[in-house]
Amino acid sequence: MRAPCEVMSKYVLPSVRSLIVNYLYEEVGLSQLEIARKLNISQSTVSRYVNNERGLYKEIISSIPGFTEIMEKIKNEVMKEEGSSENLLCITCEYLRKNNYTDKILDIIKEKNKKAS
Repeated sequence: MRAPCEVMSKYVLPSVRSLIVNYLYEEVGLSQLEIARKLNISQSTVSRYVNNERGLYKEIISSIPGFTEIMEKIKNEVMKEEGSSENLLCITCEYLRKNNYTDKILDIIKEKNKKAS
């Protein structure tokens, strides 16, 4: 059994960051450097998200009921000049844990990885 925080940090949070980065890059039109500064991550990390080298489970995360609303809230906060991106991932974690999605996410990921091998 894995701790919920382990599931979040390994699978969920990189996928959420990937969704945020791709939104800022593709829909808003920010450069990778602007995104890196806004999210307080490196430009090379942004590049990995843009090129789908990280955040590989974003489709699974996006399919969770109610997650679209969470992402909209995160997007709105990120776009605010004074917005802080550090707590935005906490919003996601709290929502998923409160609704008991961490084990379900892990089960789906395990099944997906089993089929791929």
